[in-house]
Amino acid sequence: MYADDLLLLSPTLTGLQSMFHVCDSYAKDHNLVFNVKKTCCAVIGKHRSVIRRLVLAEQAVPWTDRLRYLGVSFTCSNTLDVDVSPVRRNFYAACNSISARSRDTSEPVRVQLVKSYCLPLLVYCIGALRLKLLQVEFGTMDFNHLYDLHRWNFLQSLCSKCVE
Repeated sequence: MYADDLLLLSPTLTGLQSMFHVCDSYAKDHNLVFNVKKTCCAVIGKHRSVIRRLVLAEQAVPWTDRLRYLGVSFTCSNTLDVDVSPVRRNFYAACNSISARSRDTSEPVRVQLVKSYCLPLLVYCIGALRLKLLQVEFGTMDFNHLYDLHRWNFLQSLCSKCVE
């Protein structure tokens, strides 16, 4: 929570405002300041018309349909659309760079380079992708997203084998 990666999820606006109050109280007690300019609220689902003003640190928090969390872009509508293409692009670019520059290097060294430089790029956003898993649990994910999720899990399993 100390960095800029805090995400609050609530099924109600009242619950979200309560969480903002808890954050505000914690910040005051620990001499922290929430930057409301980097804070936003988004509604995911069908009840998008009931949006009221929410406050953090005595400032109104803006509402948005798009947000970024842990390097992943989300579009909020009736479903939560995820764009992990920048993460994937960075991962592939790092892998290609290591591959091109380490042709004469032993395999254990290349594996260690991938583990050190590529894997962190791929797994950094896993926390954000768990949001998408919530949709699977509630049965709101369409086939394209299920397909992407399975591809993502496959890539993760490949990378975990590199770690072993």
